Amino acid sequence: METIDDGCRDCGFVTRFAAAWAARDGDAFLALWHPEGLLHTPMVGRTVNGNELARLMEVQKEARRISSGNCWTGAGAATW
Repeated sequence: METIDDGCRDCGFVTRFAAAWAARDGDAFLALWHPEGLLHTPMVGRTVNGNELARLMEVQKEARRISSGNCWTGAGAATW
């Protein structure tokens, strides 16, 4: 596949985001996040500040660890 330079000033960000998404690499997402950024997510019922994103990722990893297959146990949800 040929790569075409279309002059996109944010292409580096897009490339890094796509790589982080494909690899499910939480640390790569953190590196892209601005510390003052805000994440609006229904997962925790409130806006998450950029400086809290690492903690949210820890909670998500723990939730994934304790879930079994497609059956969510709900355990650990209160740790946030």
